[in-house]
Amino acid sequence: MEKKMQTQKLEMEKEKKAALVQLREELSNDMQKECEKLNGNHMSEIESLKQQLQNVVGKYESQLDASEKARKKAIEDLEEMKRQERLAASQKKSYGEIRRQ
Repeated sequence: MEKKMQTQKLEMEKEKKAALVQLREELSNDMQKECEKLNGNHMSEIESLKQQLQNVVGKYESQLDASEKARKKAIEDLEEMKRQERLAASQKKSYGEIRRQ
């Protein structure tokens, strides 16, 4: 009788261990699925943020290009004004020399 009780106890222990192993596996699988789900959400968020960043960078690059073109145009205009001033000064000088003669 006592042997039968010990056998039953051992069987119950084995069943408990098997149930715990199964529960651990289920929990592990559930956790893995949840992690994959969260990672998927994070990856989606990361891709969205990356796209937003690319849009902002593109916008600033466009503004920088426009600013650079405006700067070059301003330099060209300034150089042209200086050239016109030198030409006017030269013509004025020539006109003054012609009047003296």
